[in-house]
Amino acid sequence: MSKSNGKLSVKEMLAYGCGDFASVLYWTTFMKYLTYFYTDVFLLAPAIAGALLGWSRSLDGVTDVAVGVWADRNESRWGKFRPFLIWGCTPFAIAGVLTFTTPGFIDSSMGKLIWAAVTYNALMIMYTVVNIPYTALMGVMTDNPVVRTRLSSYKFIFAFSAGVVISFALLPTVDFLGGKNDPQNMVDAIVAKGVSSELATSLVEADDASGIIKAIVPSEDPQTLLDSIVQSNIPQILINKLVPSGKPEDVVAALVEAGNTSEEAEAIIQTGIPKELLGSLLAGIDPETSLSKIVDMEDDRAVLNVLVPRGNPQLGWMLSFVIIGLAAIGFFLVTGFNTKERIHPKEDKSSSLFKDFGILITNKPWVILLCTTLTWILFVALRSSIAPHYFKYYIYDGSEDAVLTFLGQDFSFTYLMSTFNGLGQIASVLGVVAILFAADKFPKRLMFIGLLSMQIACTAAYMFLGPNQLGLIFGLEIIGNFVGAPLPVLMWAMYADTADHGEWKSGRRTTALVFSASTMSQKFGWGIAAYVALKLLDLSGFIANTEPSAEVKDSLVQLMSIIPSAFGVVAIVIFLFFSLNEKKMEEIRRDLNSRRGLEE
Repeated sequence: MSKSNGKLSVKEMLAYGCGDFASVLYWTTFMKYLTYFYTDVFLLAPAIAGALLGWSRSLDGVTDVAVGVWADRNESRWGKFRPFLIWGCTPFAIAGVLTFTTPGFIDSSMGKLIWAAVTYNALMIMYTVVNIPYTALMGVMTDNPVVRTRLSSYKFIFAFSAGVVISFALLPTVDFLGGKNDPQNMVDAIVAKGVSSELATSLVEADDASGIIKAIVPSEDPQTLLDSIVQSNIPQILINKLVPSGKPEDVVAALVEAGNTSEEAEAIIQTGIPKELLGSLLAGIDPETSLSKIVDMEDDRAVLNVLVPRGNPQLGWMLSFVIIGLAAIGFFLVTGFNTKERIHPKEDKSSSLFKDFGILITNKPWVILLCTTLTWILFVALRSSIAPHYFKYYIYDGSEDAVLTFLGQDFSFTYLMSTFNGLGQIASVLGVVAILFAADKFPKRLMFIGLLSMQIACTAAYMFLGPNQLGLIFGLEIIGNFVGAPLPVLMWAMYADTADHGEWKSGRRTTALVFSASTMSQKFGWGIAAYVALKLLDLSGFIANTEPSAEVKDSLVQLMSIIPSAFGVVAIVIFLFFSLNEKKMEEIRRDLNSRRGLEE
């Protein structure tokens, strides 16, 4: 093969970055909102959602390696890696829409769980099929370590820019497409309950909660009001309010209190159909008692919110991912058609899967970097997975409709959460831009340790913040993201270095396998983090869409601070053993170029 000079045009680096913009539209959603979607929108119990994510991401970690092996052995006129982006992006987008669809035609809890498991795993498999070859593409575009760091910087500028888009826009888009803030949707919902259009319009324009309630339920009979509330809500939401702990033994006790025998109660639970369970919980209890458990009857606004729920979040999520899917397809195709694979190692006919794995696991710098990645991901993922719950249940005390004042502006949960994530992602973009200027001035190893130490300090400080200290909560997020954003840039550049090291030691290059096995550690980390976060919430007594207890709030604070920080410290300790520095990589590069020149 011919020797590469390592240079890349800005146009090609921008085209490469487009692929990560597409990927991170999904990855940021996984990081910041997936646990929230499954617990508060799809309405899976936290322990079940955590088990689903933990099991699925562990399974997906195995497919990473399989795709890596496949990509390393692929040959086509488009190259090894680019065909996966070109042909895989459309089924990937379709899987995304299905994952964020809540199937209204499925009644049972088990049916919904099966839907979630099938669609989420399909999405993650397609994510792997597209993203592993995309990531490996960086390793064959250039062999210059400094250019690789710059290319990695472009990659992450696009990645964090996608994070900005999702952070600022996803929840407001869900609200908009779901009709949450559209007064006409409220009017239509009231008219659907038998109120005239003229009266409904005037009451909504006047924001007269009491008047709307009386128009919908003229009778003061509690049973009539209860029946109307039941008709307006997803059964699982009302079940959570009637039995806040959600524990099976407490559900059985509530069913017995409603007039069922213990055997009947167990049989009702076994059906797994929320509508039947709700009917049984309400059947033997007087309506006033049931209403008092569901809502504060003295608060007209609270009664209106359960009588006429605002919008359709399930529809909003699905339509949002139709838009995201179309955008992702476009960005993946830009990458697929505007990048070039330059490093083409001579075909090794004696290679085998077992030999490739042997080369990988004996590549000591790669092993150390892999373990660093796993613990670093646990540090990042624990906090990201729980942030929406932290805001909704710690800062907003469980109410999405409450309003808090910050910097002279009133914020609902949706907009404060979006602003928090969005400002953090903007800080991340600036952090990645900064690393462009530092890439050839400071050793990667030293930068990694110093920046991670500062990010850990910012995270640990959340342990001491109260829900009203919004300035400090936002400030630490901005600083932490600025210093933390260069870490994956440095990490992926170092993974490319370990691929060179493996080829230098063995004579066999396994670029996609190096990156896929590394991505596997990330997914294991995300799976473990999601499981741990939701399991700890479940043990603290967390129930979605209800007022949190003191135990739940304490758990949220710890999951935002000291628990992830502990994993960050472990990551630094492991990384201290990483041995590839700039001097060593220059030696490896010269040797590899010499070998490749002899093969011309």
